[in-house]
Amino acid sequence: MNNTPMWVDPTYTVVALLGAALAMYVMQKTEYDRINRVDSPLVQWLRRLAFVIVGLALCYSIIDQSWTPSLPVLGLVAAGVGNLAVNAVALSRRSPPTNRIGMRYRATVSTRSRLVAVLRRISHHG
Repeated sequence: MNNTPMWVDPTYTVVALLGAALAMYVMQKTEYDRINRVDSPLVQWLRRLAFVIVGLALCYSIIDQSWTPSLPVLGLVAAGVGNLAVNAVALSRRSPPTNRIGMRYRATVSTRSRLVAVLRRISHHG
C-alpha cells in the first residue's frame, strides 16, 4: 500500500519540468560565462552532455508510468532544481547586458568600433 500523499505526484511533475527547463537555461548561460572560457573543450562537451542528460531524465521520470514519486524523491529533485535555480540567477546576473534585439553590448560595441575604423580608413584614402 502506498502512503504517499496525493499532492506529491502533481508537485513532482511541476518541479521536474521546471528542473528540465532550468537545466537547458543554465547550459545556455554557461556558454557565455567566464568559467567556460578556461575549461578544455572536452570538459565543455561533458558539461553540455550532463545538462542534456539531466533534462531528459527529468522529462522521462514524468512520463514513465512504472513508478510513483515519493516524498523523499520529491525532496531530492526539488533540492537539485533549487541548485539549478541559484546557478541560473547567478549566471543571469554575471552575463553582459543585451540590447533590445538580444545582441550583447560588448559584441555590438566591438563590431561598431571595427565598422567605424574601416569607414574612417576608407574616407581618409578616398
